[in-house]
Amino acid sequence: VHFAGYETDEDAIGQIERYLRDEAAREAIARAGRAEVLSRHTYRHRAEEIIRCIFDSRIDPEALRMAARPSRLWGMARLKALDQIYKVQWRLHQWLDC
Repeated sequence: VHFAGYETDEDAIGQIERYLRDEAAREAIARAGRAEVLSRHTYRHRAEEIIRCIFDSRIDPEALRMAARPSRLWGMARLKALDQIYKVQWRLHQWLDC
């Protein structure tokens, strides 16, 4: 378990009280959480997700063929990449509460 969730305020208080008393459980969750983050939520994972979104198989192949020049296609991919980067940055700012 790498996460201790709750449904209500009372649940949250119960979880807080439990984990304040149980240092071993707290440490186990912290270790599992760290392992989860390092295995699935690194900058590399984010970059791979951006690249996957750029080259998503749902993109209409005919639309790609319609791109008259490689520079136009590059421009479309660049805009998509910038859009994804912006979304990741926005989410990070929200998460970090900047």
